[in-house]
Order: sequence, then C-alpha cells, then structure tokens
Amino acid sequence: MKVWKIGDGRLVASVPIPGTDPIALAWSPDGRSLFATARNQTLRFEFTTSEAECHGPVSAGLQRAVAFSPAGTSIVGLVETPGRSDQWQGALIEGSMHSNASTFRSLPGMAGFGFAGLNMNRVNGRCAISRPGAGLTLLAGSRTGQDVSLSNEATRCPCTSPDGATLWAVHDGQNVTAWNANTDELLGAWNNSFLAKTFSGLTDIDALAAGNGWVAAGGRDGTIHFVSLKMERLESFARPGDTVSALALSPDESLLVAGSGSGELRLVRVADRTELPAFGVHRRGVTAAAFDCHGSLLATGGKDRTIRIWKCKGDQFELLVAITDLPSQVVSLEFSPQSNELLVLLTNERSARVWNLDKLQAELNELSLGW
Repeated sequence: MKVWKIGDGRLVASVPIPGTDPIALAWSPDGRSLFATARNQTLRFEFTTSEAECHGPVSAGLQRAVAFSPAGTSIVGLVETPGRSDQWQGALIEGSMHSNASTFRSLPGMAGFGFAGLNMNRVNGRCAISRPGAGLTLLAGSRTGQDVSLSNEATRCPCTSPDGATLWAVHDGQNVTAWNANTDELLGAWNNSFLAKTFSGLTDIDALAAGNGWVAAGGRDGTIHFVSLKMERLESFARPGDTVSALALSPDESLLVAGSGSGELRLVRVADRTELPAFGVHRRGVTAAAFDCHGSLLATGGKDRTIRIWKCKGDQFELLVAITDLPSQVVSLEFSPQSNELLVLLTNERSARVWNLDKLQAELNELSLGW
C-alpha cells in the first residue's frame, strides 16, 4: 500500500500488506486513519506529521540542482521550466523551508542536454551556475550589479574552496579550471587528457571536492586526482573501471571520501595521501556524499533510493540510520553550514527535502529505534 500527497505527488508512506487478496481502502472521517483489508483482517494505520522533515520552495518545473544559502536559512534551486520538449529552459528559485514565500528569476540561455550545476559561496554569498548546454555564470549579487560569464564552454561540477577564495569547475569534460572567487580572474586549468592513451574515452571528470589551495577530481576511469592551485597533479589513486561519481571532503580536510559506480565508498587520508580500504554502502552505485559542518556525520545516497547516515570518528564509520524506499534515486546531498539539517534532492522532484537529523533522532528514540 502506498500513499501519495496530492499537492506535489510526494510519496508519504509505503507499507507492506500481508496476504495476496485484493486490498480495499477507506479513510476515517477525520482523515487521520486509513483502513486496509488484508486476508481475514482489517488493518488501521494512523498518520502523523514528522517534525523532522520539511520542504523547500515548490516549483512548477523539476529541480535540477539545489543548495543552502550561506546562512543556511533558505534554499536556492535551479529549476527546469516548461519549454521545448527536447530542450529545457531554466529559472532560479529561492525560498525558506519554513514558509511558502519564494523569489523567482528566469535564466535565459539554459537550453541544452548537459549537466546543470549550482554552487553557493558561503563566504562572499555569490551563486555560480553551470548551464546544461555550455557556460559558467556568476549571478549578480550585492557586490556586482550584473551577471559575470566565466566560461562559454561546456561546464559542470562548480564548487568553492572552504575559505571562499577559489571557484573550481570542470569544463570540456577533461579540464579542471580555477578562478579567483573575488576578482573573477582565471587562475589556470589542469588537463586530464594525459591518460587518453591508456584509457581512451574515459578521461572525463565527473566529480570535484575543493580544499584550500587544492582540489580533488574524480574520473570516469576510476581515478581520484589531487590537483594544486598551481595546476600541478599532486597524486592520483587509480581503480580502473569503477567510475568516481561523488566526492566529499571533511571540514578539517583530513579525509576525502569518494562514491563509486560499484557502490563502494573509497577513503583517502589527505595528510599522507594514502588510500584506505573501501567498503560497500549502496547497491547499484553511489550518487552523492556530504559531511556535516563538524565532520562528525557523513550522509551518502545512491541509485538504490536509499540515504544512509554514518557516524565519523577519524577514518572509521558507523552506520546510524538508513532511510530506504525513497521515491527515486538521490541527486545531491548537502548539510547546512549552521546545523544538522540535511538538504536532499531526488530525481524528478519539484521540491527539495530538508531533514533535521536532531529531530529525526529524537523521534526514532521514542520508538526505541534511535542511535
């Protein structure tokens, strides 16, 4: 038995019903209880609203990328707005997860078939978007009165260093490029094509995670590269045939985690550049990973429609809770810069979810299921 919310089509609950007979359903007059017939019995389910989950601003189109605002008080989303059937137009929506109020801005020139990306600089508050066709743009903010185009080439995976000084992105698939996040000056680019002779067609970069003065790049060939701000390759960790699909760096930059296409989580200790033993986390592949602001929690999501929350202690991880049977696979995860709120974007949804992990733990503790 599955229950959906009519307003946004969100799956509210999924419950197995014993037996093989057809199920008849009926709501109670107050709408709080649902009755379902099963073999030789009638089951009653009560629905209560969880305070642990709320939603960001709802959009008319599908949300392709989302991020917390620098203060963590609102959500910014890159939205697919109605357009031609073979190409999509874009808009930027920003709103609070605690009210229906939001602002909406159309973004011209968003047609294309590539990867859309969005990044909020938590230091200077500037928003960078990578367009699905081609281009990387810094949107107008309090410092500048107009948008700034940084690249007209195919670009994806924009990310900012923790100190807010450097904006990184992948352009033309194989190039990792850096800009000064305050002056918009191009700092340089590192090219991954030196592997082309060995791994033909697999030199594309699919994930980035930025530190201060360096960046980690995850390749489709299964290699993790450490690249300095001088555009020098510092180290590479190869695993041929196992695509690196997600990267996350701990707040103290001591540990890098890499989600792979095989479903394993790879670990690299940054200080001595040593790869540690990997372990399985998601069937069918990892699609997203994020550390909280303290580095004590790690969230991972995958194609198996599951999000797992891990307790981190050094390079050791303990599974705290797994949220399974989500409506679709996980696109991205991001922790709030101020709290244990987790921003969750799933495929083909019109609103991002925000999970308050402190409230979730309290609710599970009441059921003797907490950690």
